[in-house]
Amino acid sequence: MYSFNIDSLLCYLAHHGGAIEEILPEPMRIYHIEHSAGSGWTPEGANQLMERMAAKGIPVLDWSEVVNWAIQMRRTGKPLLFNDSNWGLARAQLPETIITGQISQ
Repeated sequence: MYSFNIDSLLCYLAHHGGAIEEILPEPMRIYHIEHSAGSGWTPEGANQLMERMAAKGIPVLDWSEVVNWAIQMRRTGKPLLFNDSNWGLARAQLPETIITGQISQ
């Protein structure tokens, strides 16, 4: 999935998970990375970006879904959990190799 709107979702998750927000004073409170057209979201390149994602079959996190999740978190007062205890490599058996001996120079 393309990371569109993921920063906003993570802010909502952090807030409802108990993270303390510090509001920075001017001039420190605004930070933005400018993207070239079609590589990240810009007003001028928004259509180009979405067309590129669609052409490659890459899903995009829709803003309306983020808003619905934020409403749900506000109602429950808790962050949403997207992963259970078995996410990632929790069930994988990863072989371990121990290298012994001296390294010759």
